[in-house]
Amino acid sequence: MDGDLGELDRRITERLEAARVPGAALAVVRDGRVVHARGFGVTGVEPGGVPVTPETLFRIGSTTKPLTGTAVMRLVELGVLDLDRPVGERLDWFAPVGEGAAGISLRMLLSHSAGLPNETAGFGPRDPEALERSLRAELAGRGLAFPAGRLYYYSNLGFRLAGHLAEKAAGRHFAALLQELVFDPLGMGRTTFDPTVAMTYPLAQMHELDAGGRLRVLHRFTENAARYPAGGAISTVLDLARLAIMHLGGGRFEGARMLSPESVRAMHSSQVDLRTLAGAAYGLAFRLERHKGVRIVGHAGRQGTFDSRFIMAPDQGAAAILLSNRITARFPAQALALEALDRLLGLPETEPPPRPVEPDRSAWPLAAGDFIGSEVGLARVRAEGERLALELNGEKIALDAFGPDLYFGSRAGGGRPVSVGFLPEPAGPVRFITVDGEPCERAELPAAPDPARLETLAGVYRDRDALTVSVREGRLAIRSEDQGREFPCIALGAGRFACGLGLVEFDAGADGRVFRLRLKGVLAFPRKG
Repeated sequence: MDGDLGELDRRITERLEAARVPGAALAVVRDGRVVHARGFGVTGVEPGGVPVTPETLFRIGSTTKPLTGTAVMRLVELGVLDLDRPVGERLDWFAPVGEGAAGISLRMLLSHSAGLPNETAGFGPRDPEALERSLRAELAGRGLAFPAGRLYYYSNLGFRLAGHLAEKAAGRHFAALLQELVFDPLGMGRTTFDPTVAMTYPLAQMHELDAGGRLRVLHRFTENAARYPAGGAISTVLDLARLAIMHLGGGRFEGARMLSPESVRAMHSSQVDLRTLAGAAYGLAFRLERHKGVRIVGHAGRQGTFDSRFIMAPDQGAAAILLSNRITARFPAQALALEALDRLLGLPETEPPPRPVEPDRSAWPLAAGDFIGSEVGLARVRAEGERLALELNGEKIALDAFGPDLYFGSRAGGGRPVSVGFLPEPAGPVRFITVDGEPCERAELPAAPDPARLETLAGVYRDRDALTVSVREGRLAIRSEDQGREFPCIALGAGRFACGLGLVEFDAGADGRVFRLRLKGVLAFPRKG
């Protein structure tokens, strides 16, 4: 088995070099102990960079959420928080507008089913009061993105609110509370929210490609205390292995009880169904699905140019954690982390293809329509003869039924089948669908924009990727430098488009000049040319 993991080390090294990712770290857990740990590459490509080890710190982005969820569940067990009490009963200023808003609970926040909007901001205030202050400002008069309790919609804002509920109930600021409830009991000695603490240890740096394609360090470390509960932790693969050992042990760590088995089961159990072939769901602070017949519980995270993968197989007592310091489509972090479990558990190389069942054609008239989602773009569902069909940002995909309200189809280039789930209404047309687990809402498409307006959008927009926007034959197209391909766009209005990257929106100043491209509703790319 060690030999298998040694082969994985070689594969990771090769993929890092090919993708130009400077550094990464891996830890693998089995039966309550770390059985393999390795660092790859360097913390930074400039002088001063040192080799990455399993003790090197990385920002872990949204893999912070299981840490937040663990602290919250400890407070639930102490009786100071209630998963199902409406949030408005604890916070008199919390009054979002939307369907079911009055019933939003901590359980909904921890399972991304509250319907709150998503957001992301790498930089912001550093003071410990920033979390409450920012939430009050951002939620004032804010509407819901989706009806509360109806379906999954990933929301960093919701997790920040859960973290504030925890600090308010415990009477301690969030970072200090996590130190007391999670980091210290688990012996996570290097894990912190404070960059001034992290910088006293070997610390990986963020990287990007400059305009000439050269790899360089970004000399600004993302920091925003208002986002700590959703994605602010800095950790190592060995520290995160301790979290995995506790969860795999039913809440026990080194002989001490941190959580009850009932709390662990609740965190690892479906609270909201994402409607995919892999049975994806979200528990309490964890994403769930099946991989080659094995139940997977884990979380991914991205912050700045850091990427993290935290994956557990609870029934087999195994886990894999992979951290890296540059995000690129050319480095398949999730696939490599899953490969660690494949090798450790002797899983097959491939999964059997899904088997279609006879569809309920009588439901098709209610399912047909146009649907828009921030992660997905434009999904158009049509009945074509004896088949249901999906047109995904212009790409046509024939669908087969997998269950009463779940369909799948294959893209022309192959790869993993696309999952399409339908949420039936008590009466009338389907209002919401999911595409690969991401929600979309029925929409009426507006008229196409003025072609002259399109020319004002052309240019280069750069952040973690370089996006080149051009106009050809009256249509917008966006080339991703990272993915090495161009995506044709479908107009959804004057400054709104759908493509294979997701929903694309352009922001203009008072003078009408476009200064920013927003992707998926949250990722901002400033205009550079």
